[in-house]
Amino acid sequence: MKTEYITKVLEFAQLDLDKVSNYNKSFVMGDVNSIVKGPFEPFEVEKDFNDHLWQKTITFQKKWDNFLGCLIPILDKDCDMAYSIPSRVTWRKEDGYFRRTFEQNSFEEISIKLSSYNSDGKVIEEKECTLPPGGLHFLDALVDWPIRSLIKCAHCGKIFFNNSKRDMKFCSASCQRAAAAKRVRDRKKAEGTI
Repeated sequence: MKTEYITKVLEFAQLDLDKVSNYNKSFVMGDVNSIVKGPFEPFEVEKDFNDHLWQKTITFQKKWDNFLGCLIPILDKDCDMAYSIPSRVTWRKEDGYFRRTFEQNSFEEISIKLSSYNSDGKVIEEKECTLPPGGLHFLDALVDWPIRSLIKCAHCGKIFFNNSKRDMKFCSASCQRAAAAKRVRDRKKAEGTI
């Protein structure tokens, strides 16, 4: 369930909305609905489509694109990462256990601090960025996955989620083949055989 949610968020954030047909716009807006609600809510297709809602969808996508642009450079480094949400976390005691809750409406944007640490626990870099609506669901879905699960494709630059144990550099087999063909062309060009 969480892996599908992470994949859906990444696909939506990188989708070329100019190429989406009118028929598919309601499905994309349904994706927005499910991204904001989180991975455990049922998928809903937006039935009422209009240009105003589509403009909101475009704005929403830009917010996700900006957030991923802030997150991925930190993930590219060989370090640990943490995020903190200033004055948004509440701890309470319930049934003999401490529970953590976030004071956030799913549709609200909040500012977070992303920090990267080296193996000694020293802060390498800290960045302030805006978490788009539904962003906490995304970060919670990433819990327990290796930090290298979010990868930028070495060929096309698309960000993808690797849920396998294999070390992957490419988002698809076609990108892997295209990169191999480019390496062969470059090698032949260097040898002067082309």
